Amino acid sequence: MPASTSTIAAKDGAGATIAGGLIAQDKSGAGTGPFAAAHVIVDAQGVNIGTVKAASTAVVAGDTAVAVGLHPTSPLPAGTNVIGTVRNLGNAGGVMDFAGQNAAAPASAMLIGGEFNTTPTTITTGNASPLQLDNAGNLLVNIKAGAGSGGTAIADEAAFTEGTTSFTPIGGVFKTSQTALTTGQAGAVALSAAREMNTLGKVWDGTNTAAVKAASTAPVAGDAALVVAISPNSVNANGQAAMAASAPVTLSTDQKYQTGMSPKGFAAAFTTLTRPANTTAYTAGNSISNSTTAGSVTALSATVSDTNNDPVTLTDILLSTSDTGAAGKRIRAHVFNSDPTASTGVVNGDGAAYSNKRAGYIGSFSGVLETGFSDGSVGRLVPTFNDGAASPTPNAPAGGLVVAMPTSGAKTLFIQFQAVDGFTPLSASTWIATARGFQGRAA
Repeated sequence: MPASTSTIAAKDGAGATIAGGLIAQDKSGAGTGPFAAAHVIVDAQGVNIGTVKAASTAVVAGDTAVAVGLHPTSPLPAGTNVIGTVRNLGNAGGVMDFAGQNAAAPASAMLIGGEFNTTPTTITTGNASPLQLDNAGNLLVNIKAGAGSGGTAIADEAAFTEGTTSFTPIGGVFKTSQTALTTGQAGAVALSAAREMNTLGKVWDGTNTAAVKAASTAPVAGDAALVVAISPNSVNANGQAAMAASAPVTLSTDQKYQTGMSPKGFAAAFTTLTRPANTTAYTAGNSISNSTTAGSVTALSATVSDTNNDPVTLTDILLSTSDTGAAGKRIRAHVFNSDPTASTGVVNGDGAAYSNKRAGYIGSFSGVLETGFSDGSVGRLVPTFNDGAASPTPNAPAGGLVVAMPTSGAKTLFIQFQAVDGFTPLSASTWIATARGFQGRAA
């Protein structure tokens, strides 16, 4: 059956009739009355140009559309209105959005505004507020508690004003034993217990590292050396200077010198002899020692040289004693360069005839102790020789000097005493001999 049609007057926004009109036709051809089925809108030629559906029915692919313009006096109704996809374009029509990080820059961009308030409003929970600016247009940023603050950027070689210019402090950590880092790791600066920054104890030029050690620590093979030049302004001018104005220099103990005599004199005291606590009289030729028992006699030594094995020249021996009984009496000193008590070298002790082995003997010195001292006596002993008891002057001064080597590998000489004249000593008197002379030099 042919489709029934009816004419619908169509008017424009000004109320004028649209030429040709619009024809409403039942799509199924069921008539022109109110349509119970789906409706279509066709043009005057009957061509299907738009599907009419209930607002709750979704469109599907293939639906034809009719263009509808909103009347300026008929805006969208109040409430939520679904209008589909909406794009924001810039003032010149450019796209303003972009996809994620490192994407191509859009043609336009939206500006974010801020607000300046002399006293910003306190925001309550859930409320929003514009970003705050200062009166120069700078964005105000408040560092959250717990984060670093107070830092600043400063240009290289810029002026620094103490108490005014801000800077970012650095932190460090003190540990008695620092944990070593491995390549690629970060770490805190190491501090001492006094909060001083550790400098690693090294001097580094980027390639070579010179270890800094205590002065008491000897260098070892493989230590990198720090080459230091002495400034010409830090050394003494040509010529000698007082000791207080001169740099100290320590010579090695095995320093080699030119062979020959040295002008340096010495006065070296031997170990003090304290004789036994008795007043047993000495007869001529008796030994004066610390014990009446030969095996208990101790060695009396003196260091006479600065360097091991340096020869010495003995000029005399100054003998000082607290024993007033020895005043005006002749005393003889026997000198050795090895311990005379070693290997049972002492045959007789104090008060018996002097008898000793000859190992290490270098010479004897004799002299008369002075009188006139209320607290003892003192005398100068010089090199002598024994010309026999029958001589008017036994153990007479021989004159000259005694040149000798000290103990092998050392700087020591030893001494023993003998009474040339008899006398009654004081109990436990002390005897101190001081060797005097010049140091030589080891070959």
